[in-house]
Amino acid sequence: MERLIVFLISLAMTAGGYAARAAGDTKAEQLLAQARASLGGDKNLNRVQGLTATGTY
Repeated sequence: MERLIVFLISLAMTAGGYAARAAGDTKAEQLLAQARASLGGDKNLNRVQGLTATGTY
């Protein structure tokens, strides 16, 4: 049940991002660009081959 809730929230966030782009909202694009820049830029992010996270909930 928890996985379903997480999946639905992720799906809603993804759909919201696409809807904002389709509506011409540039604020979301600007925020994503700032996030990419703070993580080292597109050059460094393109070198990432994988991501692993572990934990409990």
